[in-house]
Amino acid sequence: MKLYASLFLSLFADGATPKNLRGSNPTDTQPVRKLSDMAIAMYKRDKSQQDSIPTWADCSRMKQITVSDNAKKVWGVIKKEGDNVCGPWDEERNIGIINHFDSRLKQISISGNGNHVWGVNSNDEIYFLYTDWDQGKEYFKRLQNGLLKQVSVTNNGDVWGVNKNDNIYFKSANDDGWTQIGNDTTMLKQISVSSNGEHVWGVNSDNLIYFWDGGRFLQFPHGTLKQVEVTDDGDVWGVNKNDKIYFKSANDDGWTHVGTDTTMLDYISVSGDGKQVWGVNDDGAIYQWNGSFGNRPFNQKIMYGN
Repeated sequence: MKLYASLFLSLFADGATPKNLRGSNPTDTQPVRKLSDMAIAMYKRDKSQQDSIPTWADCSRMKQITVSDNAKKVWGVIKKEGDNVCGPWDEERNIGIINHFDSRLKQISISGNGNHVWGVNSNDEIYFLYTDWDQGKEYFKRLQNGLLKQVSVTNNGDVWGVNKNDNIYFKSANDDGWTQIGNDTTMLKQISVSSNGEHVWGVNSDNLIYFWDGGRFLQFPHGTLKQVEVTDDGDVWGVNKNDKIYFKSANDDGWTHVGTDTTMLDYISVSGDGKQVWGVNDDGAIYQWNGSFGNRPFNQKIMYGN
């Protein structure tokens, strides 16, 4: 296996400490290896031989999307059929680096630093992106412990999630076991943790909004949303039941309606640094925030590759 050893790079991951949940911190200097361009090319070549796998043209319509800082990595779930995973897509080079089209997940989450990718399939089985150093490829590997319908992951690999009964769970990167947060009356249908692990927000089945105060979830008294995303600074983005887009600064309790009544997203994703806001509408079209809060705050994106 020495041949493969020359194919890999080493990078370092950021660390973070969720309040009142972890007993000890992982080392911040633990290296996180990445596949080299050569190994990626080998994997793409092997994947291209599988005729049944969709092409990047199928990535033009998605039902869910997730984005890292600087949009260096964008993942999504194809709207067309079968919960096929599309990604990672490289914003800087406009190409798909590795095709994971044969992976089937209904929901996916990437950390802000791009080092961790987790998701769940239609059976609520939990998966994480795994690197096989002997084979020189990446694939989604099932976590044998637990069932969740939606997950959110931090920069250091901590994971928050909710199950089919809307119970809330947390798993430290250093532990394979899940901790239930609150009791069976503490319920959220969707949850978002900031990439630094300092902020956790979510919504329940009535679209009421909740946030983690370090020891429990408290209801945010203003507004209703069907889905939320929170940044490292505590800013929150969300969409309501009518697909209208809203933003709230960490320093303000009021919501700002982003765009007009014709600016609508069914699902929204925000990077940890808050600079990248991507989303998909009801038709699966992909949009990227252009930094404006005016009439046209989102530009349509086409994801394609070689």
